[in-house]
Amino acid sequence: MPVRAKSALDRLLDPLLAAALLALGAAEVWIQPGQAAGPRGVNTVFLFAATVPLAWRRRRPIAVLAVVTVAAIAWNYVLYLPGDDQPPLTPFLAVLVAVFTASTAAADERSATAVIALIAGWIVSEVPALAIGGQEPGNIVPAWIFTVFAWAMGRVVCRQRQLAAALAERASQLEAEREEKARLAVALERARIARELHDVVTHNVSVMVIEAGVEGRALGDADRGSTREALATIEQIGRDTLVELRRLLGVLRRSDDGVALAPQPTLERLDDLVEQVREAGLPVALRVEGDRAPLPAGVELSAYRIIQEALTNALKHAGPAHADVLVRYGPGELELDVRDDGRGVRDGVRPGHGLLGMRERVALHRGALEAGGRDGGGFCVHARLPLEVRAP
Repeated sequence: MPVRAKSALDRLLDPLLAAALLALGAAEVWIQPGQAAGPRGVNTVFLFAATVPLAWRRRRPIAVLAVVTVAAIAWNYVLYLPGDDQPPLTPFLAVLVAVFTASTAAADERSATAVIALIAGWIVSEVPALAIGGQEPGNIVPAWIFTVFAWAMGRVVCRQRQLAAALAERASQLEAEREEKARLAVALERARIARELHDVVTHNVSVMVIEAGVEGRALGDADRGSTREALATIEQIGRDTLVELRRLLGVLRRSDDGVALAPQPTLERLDDLVEQVREAGLPVALRVEGDRAPLPAGVELSAYRIIQEALTNALKHAGPAHADVLVRYGPGELELDVRDDGRGVRDGVRPGHGLLGMRERVALHRGALEAGGRDGGGFCVHARLPLEVRAP
């Protein structure tokens, strides 16, 4: 049911309930012969006082309970006690509804105490009638039992609502924490990628600067002065760029990066990676298809890291299994496929943030990544990296 329709129904439910009890009481007072004691007009006044407030029972539950309880007690004492006439059923039903509603809404200790006090007043009010013999115990004691039962059911509903609210709040907190961890993992992975690409970029710019400087010094003819000036400008701009790169990107390095000075891995080192994973306990088969070609350094680095992360995830989560790695050099793209036949996934995705790092690297090169469980068990990571093959 839509939320708006449910809200409208809730607003109508309480007035309808009050109207139904009012109609029942009117039937007892005006239609059933001999049912009402005393003037019917006075009975009607008490009937309105005991039933109409129920239209606001969920807005002001304790106040409604107080009004209904006082009206029911006054109705009994003014018209039916200490006589032998049996009071109408309507005020008792109104009290039960008010008791249940107030018990449900009494979330704090003060409200719960007020509800118990009003219930106790309702019960105690009938003790004199029982003591003087104006009412039979068979009529009053079951009413007490029903009243206590209504209070107990209200407390159960109240605790269930509190528990549901607490669970919803906890779930919201966990979702916020999960999102925050995911954002942190993405930020850390981007910083790691930036540190690695910093080396690639500075290396390429350094080569440009050196080549421009060497070529400029090799030009000795006067008529090539403009060319020499252009090369000198390239060299100077390149040096300035290196300074800015080291200043702006160098801060991404951490002093605890023990491998910061190590050469960045390439696809030529996949055999070493596969061997390391085998030694760690995961049998891996490596297959390369297509003609190997020199690739941009960033693509080489990202491809290696994607395979490394996929094998690491398989080693952590697949359990007893073996993995297959496929590297395919295609026309205009590099295709990577890492799959295992392990225990599969939980909720469609393996735990951890490894996939976030893969997606960041693939997005860096505007590629595509597919990751998920395989039919029959296991997990598969499939990535496509568009590329422009460099001339050797």
